[in-house]
Amino acid sequence: LKTIEAQNRRATSAEQAKLAKYSGFGDSAFEQAFRGYRQEPSWKERGEELKALTTEEEYRAMDVSRVNDFYTTPEVIQMMFKGLGQMGANNLAHPRVLEPSAGSGRFLGFQPPELAARSSRVAVELDELTGRMLKQLYPQTEVYIMGYQKAPIPNDSIDIAVSNVP
Repeated sequence: LKTIEAQNRRATSAEQAKLAKYSGFGDSAFEQAFRGYRQEPSWKERGEELKALTTEEEYRAMDVSRVNDFYTTPEVIQMMFKGLGQMGANNLAHPRVLEPSAGSGRFLGFQPPELAARSSRVAVELDELTGRMLKQLYPQTEVYIMGYQKAPIPNDSIDIAVSNVP
């Protein structure tokens, strides 16, 4: 992400595939990387590498957001979209779709292609680093990097909101 931004360009398809693998640090398995526990030296090394790759502010934001970062499996997302389809979402000609706690945009990525093709999409993400990744992954999406309560989304402008809000 930082290389792409330093070059002031959009991510290539190959770079987007790499960025899409990121799903946050909410898993408690990452605790050792953030706390530098010495039980497994590899975790300490990972934590040091992560600190070296990020600014102090980015690292602190990742650490703080870990309590709210949750990975949602593709199967759960697909079932949620199936349920939305059964509720009539597939009948909307040009829906405006919101992912209100977007993270890395897993719901955008697993939105059924036929629905995505005719949708305008909005995503809100609090964490700046993750939000910047989101913009690279989904350049056609209206992305707000801020708390949801501050996002300038007009009332009555969303047809579908879908997320695994923490």
